[in-house]
Amino acid sequence: MDANQEKAQNKKVEIIRSLLVACRESETKYIIRSLSGKLRIGLAEQTVLTALGQAVAMTPFHFKVGDKSTRVVNASNGMSNEHWKVTMDTAVANVKRAYCVCPDYSRLIKALLTSSHESLDQICTITPGIPLKPMLASPTHGIYEILKRFEECDFTCEYKYDGERAQVG
Repeated sequence: MDANQEKAQNKKVEIIRSLLVACRESETKYIIRSLSGKLRIGLAEQTVLTALGQAVAMTPFHFKVGDKSTRVVNASNGMSNEHWKVTMDTAVANVKRAYCVCPDYSRLIKALLTSSHESLDQICTITPGIPLKPMLASPTHGIYEILKRFEECDFTCEYKYDGERAQVG
């Protein structure tokens, strides 16, 4: 992606983020539906998820859904740029990961309105009948890292055939 494309992409993300931060009650649902392709306005799903993650980082989850005030909620106030970037990147990653496991905007947004992005992995879980989105594997530094990650879980290992990957949630 060249600099102009990246600048245009960042501008789209910023516009969507500001829209989502300003939403009240059910407005978020309709904006997401619009941006996810129902109105064919040309925005990619990753742009929508990035903007949703940024909006969630910007607006604390304890902000009251029914609040009619017009004040701007900005969770970045008082944070250093580095800390804010980490906070924003974490929220975006959490939203994208949750959407890969549970690709259902209505469930994702409902979870974000009732809890924080940090708890999405407990709310947006694998559900029978809802296919998972493909996810890229993350390389590890050895078997011990994998065993540590799954030390509290029962799990089964299988051979990998023909380049297929399984997604473990």
